[in-house]
Parts: sequence; C-alpha cells; structure tokens
Amino acid sequence: MKEIKDIFKTIHAPHEFTDLKFENKRLALYKNDVKHSVSQISTGQRAALAISIFISLNRKLKNGPNVIIFDDPVTFIDDFNALSFLDFLRYFIVKENKQIFFATANKKFSTLFKKKFEFLQNDYKEFYLER
Repeated sequence: MKEIKDIFKTIHAPHEFTDLKFENKRLALYKNDVKHSVSQISTGQRAALAISIFISLNRKLKNGPNVIIFDDPVTFIDDFNALSFLDFLRYFIVKENKQIFFATANKKFSTLFKKKFEFLQNDYKEFYLER
C-alpha cells in the first residue's frame, strides 16, 4: 500500500488525499480524516489510482518481462497530472530498465510524450497507425 500511495501522490495533484487504506476488501481514500470510496472520487483520480496500482504490481513481478503496455492511460486525467505521470514514467523506465509501449489518439499528448522521451534518442520509436 505504501508504494501505491507514493506513486499516487507523485502522479496526482492536488494532494488532497492524506491516506489510502485497504479496509473490508475495499480501497478507501481519506481526505481530512473523511473516508471516500473509489466510487466517490473523480474519474481522473480513479485513473491515477489505477495507474498507481498497475505500476506497483508490475514492480512486484520477479520474473516478468521488462515491458509495460499503456493504452491511453491519461484519457481522464487533466493536463497537469498527465505531465506528472510522464515525469514519473521517465524516472520509472530509466531507474527500473523498463521498455514501454504507449498508445494514444491525442495528438497534443503525443507531441508532449515525444518531447519528454526524446532523451532516449535512438531507443525512442514512434509509429503512426491510421484506420
């Protein structure tokens, strides 16, 4: 849970939730000691929470592949939090030697993604798919 909380705090702002707990087989988020279920938070907050859980579980794989596939994970996340997510993702793939496949239909976000990952130089590949 600590790792999920840390990732969530890194990729989601404002930091209105002070705690995240697993109680009675359900996740609960706390804001000023008031409990909120996952169904009571915004779609963007749920997306950030799901990404946090996904990345945390991926880190736990002992013999899993060093590949992570994302299909438009920032669809419901505002621009500021999308930036935070990309910054975290850059750190994550470099620190943990991961390869990512990232699909998005959002041209603006695609351009931002390219700028954030151009430091990879020849290891960065971009593919355009059309119907």
